[in-house]
Order: sequence, then structure tokens, then C-alpha cells
Amino acid sequence: MVRRNWLAAGVATLILAGGVGPCLASGAAAQGTEVDKVLVSPAQAGRWMKAESPRFTVYSDGDERLLRDYVVKLERFDTLLRHLHNMPLDGVPPRKLSIFLIRDRAQFEVVWPGMPSGVAGFYTSSVGDIFAMATRSRDDNTVVQHEYVHHFMLQYFPYGYPAWLVEGYAEYFGSAEVERDTITIGRNTGRGGNLEDIAWVPIRAVLSKRPFELKGSDRAMFYAEAWLMTHYFMSDPARYQQLTAYMKAVGNGDDPVKAMEAASGLSAEALQAKLRDYMRVKIQVVTHTLKGLPAPPIEVTPLSKASDDLLLADFSLRRLGLANDGEDDEDEDSEGTLEARAEARSQRAKWRAAFLADIRARAARHPGDRLAELVLARAELALGDPEKGRVLIETFTQARPDDAEGLELAGLARLAAGDRNEDHQVALYKEAGQLLGQAYKLDPTRYQTLYGYARSRSLDPKYPTPNVMAVLEEAQGLAPQVSAITLDTARAMIRRDRHDEAAALLQPVANSPHGGADAARARAMLKALSEGSGSGPKGEGDK
Repeated sequence: MVRRNWLAAGVATLILAGGVGPCLASGAAAQGTEVDKVLVSPAQAGRWMKAESPRFTVYSDGDERLLRDYVVKLERFDTLLRHLHNMPLDGVPPRKLSIFLIRDRAQFEVVWPGMPSGVAGFYTSSVGDIFAMATRSRDDNTVVQHEYVHHFMLQYFPYGYPAWLVEGYAEYFGSAEVERDTITIGRNTGRGGNLEDIAWVPIRAVLSKRPFELKGSDRAMFYAEAWLMTHYFMSDPARYQQLTAYMKAVGNGDDPVKAMEAASGLSAEALQAKLRDYMRVKIQVVTHTLKGLPAPPIEVTPLSKASDDLLLADFSLRRLGLANDGEDDEDEDSEGTLEARAEARSQRAKWRAAFLADIRARAARHPGDRLAELVLARAELALGDPEKGRVLIETFTQARPDDAEGLELAGLARLAAGDRNEDHQVALYKEAGQLLGQAYKLDPTRYQTLYGYARSRSLDPKYPTPNVMAVLEEAQGLAPQVSAITLDTARAMIRRDRHDEAAALLQPVANSPHGGADAARARAMLKALSEGSGSGPKGEGDK
């Protein structure tokens, strides 16, 4: 598995070529052809389609041509990121990212109720799944591109980057304009407008804070100034070397403001003045050509009519997870009074009850359908009657003994039951391990199965055994974006006296701009490591 530090990636020298960027034809994957295999829709097909490409699985219930165009742009964007990070152009990730193209806010609400009205898309990574959603558009894909940069960097270049650089880097590349034969990097009309029209945040705050620590327009300005500062340092070889030195210093635990002043030779106030001057000149925009780049192979498959009723509900349930009890973590970026938070929890409880009733009704319309049976079992386990859910998933696995996801869900149901019943926890965890082991034999690529299996062995006095440690590391390598898995892997490493490796895993979580409660746990663990006092507070995965 490729895991490198971005500091060694040599990004800037490729970006700074100027004018027309390097041609991406050389070294491109030979597998790409102009021919896309399309399966003829059967009479029972629904509205939803699934498009599979080498690096993505994209779902849409809209126009097929728009779906294909969208996937092509995503593949080309990924190819450019690989090119600029000195990676093989024909490389593929250890697991594809799922993305949903949706038509309106009502579909957002199914997966993430209460999403703010101005949101055009989101990315979520949890123990249940990793996926993104965005409204369909022929022209603007910046939301998903921004989030995909985060996903890409965590997969291949995990490091304890400062929060402003995490977001600035995603803004810099995420605003790329992907066309048929070119990709242009450097323009960001939205952030540029913010910089011209809104009062700036002092650069000391941008360097030292995370966006949730700022209020009102200051939060938007954090992203705008982070984009501009990233642009400034990456547009000149000498400044890029300063940025490299700065990142090393911050990664070693230095104060982010003092480290910047030392690396740049400028006070924070002088740097802010430089950024204002830089904005007033013509900011460099680089266009990379795509001559000779083969079209990615894309296979479009129509999904069943049950998907029209239950596909989004399925991923909503995956995001919630079986351990969710309705009292979601109050993350550091949660706002409002205690009364407001209590009201929010009450609204979530009402939504959960209504959602469960709706899933039961929808699943009843599709007897014998695989998706309907799995979603109903998952809904009962997560939101309704866990015993009824257990019976449903056992019935499912008896009828489909070779269904890896079904066996995985049955195993995870045993884990959840063990967490609720300490008197029988050992036996339930043992049963879970057996089911998850069967699921792994059928599909060894699912991080959910691997992580569940490692959890099923966590009651062993010798935990983590070398085998379980290897399973945890494999799960974390497949899904480094899931902070709960990273935290548990780090805890296991600490138990085996692998403190330096644990600290390296924890740094990206601790510095995450939106890490919430897990970021706080990671910082506590790092503090405990530095003080030699153990692994810090426990989280969701500790049982």
C-alpha cells in the first residue's frame, strides 16, 4: 500500500511549469478505451443507475450522459492529482469512493436530516461507510473535488498538517476547472470574492485555529485566506521551500505562528501584507493539457426498483451505524445552548421513529429483494427492535450464505448485542468473529469486516495479538479517513509499545479541521504519549 509523506512528493515543481502544464498521456493506464459497456435495462429496473470506473462508483437517478461525463471528469481529476504527486497514472485506490448525484434537497434530507440549506454537497467517513453526495451539475464539481482532495491526501500522504493547509490545499486543487482536454488550477472565484468583499481574519488566527473556532463571516474568511496562502507559497520555488520547512516544524510540534515566522522570515502581520499584495497582482493560473489520455472504462448498470425506495436510506443507515443510540457525539464545533441541543436531540429522535416506519413500509413493497431485506434488517438493528433485526439478518444469511455483506451485518449485529449485554458479551463477540471471518473469506477488501473482526477479539487478555494487529492495520490502511479506526489502531499499537507509529497515525486526526470529538481524543492520546502516561481517553471503539 502506498503511504508517503507529502513533504517528499515534489508537488510544486510540477505546478510551477507555467503556461500549459505537462501532457498526461505518458504512463496513462492502458485499460482505458472509448468503449463503455452498458447493460440493457430490464423491465424491472428503477430510476437509479450505478456507474463503475477504475476509481469511483457513482450513483444517479438522472440523465445517463451527465452521469458518464461526471465520472470522466472525476477520473481525470484523480489522474491530475496523481501526476502532480509523482504517482503512477494508472494506479487505483485500495477501495473505490462512492458518490451520489442527487436532484434536490429532499434527497439530502434522507441521508443527513437537518443539512443547512446552502449546502451543495458533503463527504462522510464513518465505521459504516465512506461516501460523498452532491447535487447534479454539468459545470460545477468543486464541492466533491474539494472533499476528494481530503480523501486522497489521507489515503496516500497522511501527516499532521496544520488546519489551514489542510483546507487551503483542498481549496487550491478542489477549485480546478476540468474540461474535455484541459484542467486549469489557480482560479477560485468564490474565495477571491470573499477576499475582496469581507474583512480579513488576522493571519495569526488562520495559522493557529480551526474553522469551527471562528464565527460568522470569519469562518468563510478562514477558507479564503487559507486558499490564498496556499496559492502564495506554491507559486514560487523559494516560498515552497519555506512551506516545506514550516510543515516539518509544525509536524514536530512547533507553535504554528512561530514556525511560520521562522520559515518565512516575516512576522505574521508582514505575511498578511504580502498576501494582500499578492492578491492585487495577477495570480498565476496553470492549465494542464490532457492530450492522448484514454477515456476511462465506465460500466453503467441499472438498479432495481427497490433502489428507488431504499438506496438513499441504506447509506443513511450506514452513516448512523449500529452503535448509534440517538445521542450523537457533541462535537467541538457544535453550537447553541443546552436547551437548543436538547431540542436537536428530540428532533433526531422523532426523525428516527419516522424514518424507521417509512423504511418498513417501503421494504414491504419489495418482498424477496436483496436490498430491501438488508436495509430492513439494518434499520431494525439501528433504529428499531434489535431482536427483530437479528432474526431478519439470520434469515437473510441462511438464504444467501455466500453474501459477504449479509454475513458482515450479522457479525456486527452480534457485536452490538454484546455491547448491550455484558453477561453474554464474550459468547456474542465469539459468534461475531466467526461470522466476520466467513465474510472476510468471501470479500477481503471491506474495511468494515476487518475492523469488526478486530473488535470481536478485543476481549482477549492478549489483545492485540500479532494477527489482530495486522487486521487492524489492514483496516486502517483501507480506510485512513475513518478516525475511529485510526484511534483504535493507535491504541493497539501503544499496547504493543509502538509509540512512534501510533503518534504518526494520530497526528492527522488531531489536526483535522473537522475532527470533532475524535480530534480531541487524538490530541489527548498524543499528550499522554508525550508524558509517558498511556493512551489517553477511550472512544467508541473501546469496549
